[in-house]
Amino acid sequence: MRVRNEGLRRKMLRETAEFLESRLNPTCGADRVVVREPESITWPPATSENGSERSAPTPARAPHTGKEIRMRRIRIAKWMAAAVISLVITTFSLRVHASTTVNGQVQYMSQAIANIMAASKTVDSLSAYGYSSGVCVLGGYLTRGATVDFTTDFHVGHRYVILAGGDFDATDMDADLSVQSNGRLIATDHSVGPYAVLTFTADTTQRHVLRVKLHASDASGSFVAAAILEEGGVSLPISSLAEAGANLMNYCNFVMQGSALSGYSVGFESSPNQWALFGSILRTGESSRVFNLHPGAGRRLFLAAGDSDAEDIDLVLDANAASVVLASDWDRDQFPLIDWHTFASSDYGISTKMYRSTNNRPALVLTAVLSVR
Repeated sequence: MRVRNEGLRRKMLRETAEFLESRLNPTCGADRVVVREPESITWPPATSENGSERSAPTPARAPHTGKEIRMRRIRIAKWMAAAVISLVITTFSLRVHASTTVNGQVQYMSQAIANIMAASKTVDSLSAYGYSSGVCVLGGYLTRGATVDFTTDFHVGHRYVILAGGDFDATDMDADLSVQSNGRLIATDHSVGPYAVLTFTADTTQRHVLRVKLHASDASGSFVAAAILEEGGVSLPISSLAEAGANLMNYCNFVMQGSALSGYSVGFESSPNQWALFGSILRTGESSRVFNLHPGAGRRLFLAAGDSDAEDIDLVLDANAASVVLASDWDRDQFPLIDWHTFASSDYGISTKMYRSTNNRPALVLTAVLSVR
């Protein structure tokens, strides 16, 4: 993915820094992400579901005034935003451009995913939040004013942050989270800006519906992305995040370019209210399943890729019931692919399994849905 010009790159850095300044401000309330100062940190630290712990922070040498603390946070946020986005963009560019001409959809999806990964990593670096268990990264295409939903579960009593952003053309993102059974609104962000941020503490085991809206864009539509972070969640090096994204984008680009030579037009799934990309942090033997996929009628490709620790990834397509398997790819490789004809009247589920990761380390795996015409 190539940054179109220096002005756009600076705009991306500025908007990310502004996002951090407003969202990580200690005055923004109990339900905002707060960067804890050393004198207020409790020990032991939050423990994630798999038992991993965060390192104890280094105590401050001397107390700071409120203004000094806030300015230090802003400086760190801006530096982190610049460093993180620069690394993500560079890695994406090197990996994707190692192939032939970059498909336009790959370029813009790369922008959206890199943008949200950078924002997520910055929040992770300045707080106790990491990627949540289950599906924690989403990507898709929306026309201006359109919405896309995602249904998921949360652990009662756990604190979460959900980030939504888009490609360089997306100028205003909105997000809402509600309880599926009764529509009760849990969190909302309709403020003007290229990011939407939801912070909340889960208070029910019922399923929730995340709704992301592309409120405004400089184009007729934009690729958008979302990330689900959890207090005490999994933290991965930004190099691993960028590597996973670059590997999947390069894979998609290869499939799209190769299909074009055969007379086919392949692009990311763009049916109404459908995500086209799903990501999870997985160890050896773990899997993540997405259900209620409704891609419509036609030929669909389901493919996955991860970072360098993802040595062997498997995919299973089902008839929206895990026990009714339609197709699978159990080959011993890290780039599975399923080619299937879907029907407009049917819903589907896709399971991504980590058959083996290096030394059982957690790895980011991204799964994409492509349509063939």
